[in-house]
Amino acid sequence: MGSPIVLPNRVPTYATLVVAAPEKPRHKPKAAKASKVASARAAPGSLFARLKPGMSRRQVEALIGLPGDVRSTRAAQGKAASSPSELVVVSEETFYKQEGSLVFGKGGTVLTRINVDTGANGIQ
Repeated sequence: MGSPIVLPNRVPTYATLVVAAPEKPRHKPKAAKASKVASARAAPGSLFARLKPGMSRRQVEALIGLPGDVRSTRAAQGKAASSPSELVVVSEETFYKQEGSLVFGKGGTVLTRINVDTGANGIQ
């Protein structure tokens, strides 16, 4: 005799949830959260809890240390660049393990945004 057939559990899909929702909800449904990322507050005691937008990159690195990885955004200054050497740094994003990322504007020198992601691996 053969073994019984086992079907995987069915997981409700978005379409199933929409069909089951009332026709006229009393409030707007909230958008799904993207796993602890972006503009969430840093947990008390975490490295990012010490930071505030407007701090210099030097101040940030003195408080929490060097990042695991850095991504630079470059652009032409004034006219179209004819070679990569004519591009200037516009902003930089630094990545920290189990903290998230920091965005530095004004040529990569001033902290402009803190992205909290406690599941971050420290690289881009």
